[in-house]
Amino acid sequence: MIYVDMDGVVANFAIGVQTWLNYGSLRKGIKIDDSRFDLGLDEETWREFWGWESRDFVKFWENLGLLEPGARLIKFLDSKVGRDGWRFCTSHGKSFRAARGKALWAERYFAVDPDHIIFCVEKHRLSLPGTLLIDDRDENVDDFYNKGYGMSILWPQPWNRAKGQSYANAMTGISKILQTPELMKREING
Repeated sequence: MIYVDMDGVVANFAIGVQTWLNYGSLRKGIKIDDSRFDLGLDEETWREFWGWESRDFVKFWENLGLLEPGARLIKFLDSKVGRDGWRFCTSHGKSFRAARGKALWAERYFAVDPDHIIFCVEKHRLSLPGTLLIDDRDENVDDFYNKGYGMSILWPQPWNRAKGQSYANAMTGISKILQTPELMKREING
């Protein structure tokens, strides 16, 4: 099974947060609350954002923009493993409204129903032999590989260690893993 993160891989979360909070352009070099996003937000605003529970919060998630490289990734996965060979794997934080908005977003852009989305915070718990995680967060791909038995690919973004790498390189890595069955079958060692 292939697990694809939503925010930062296929959904444009960074620009969505800026728009939602009426902030200006991305400011580089400011990391807030151990976030992967360099938005220049103070800690209080960042925590307020994640604690938002109005009805409009569903709309925030539902209306995030589509990242074109991520859309190409999904098209590629559909062609290689079929729709049943992958799932979105994303966090809903502490908000059922985030989960609802993300489900509506996925339905709108990829015509998948909520059963095609796995909501979890600790993605490494899904790391079994034969699994692959594609994520934009360094910690998630490291934990998936180091704490489990699956493979992982870091999707290039300005906030992670793959910044500056091309999406084509990430796609080549995914292709290599899919074409090499022994890579997908890491041994379970005691």
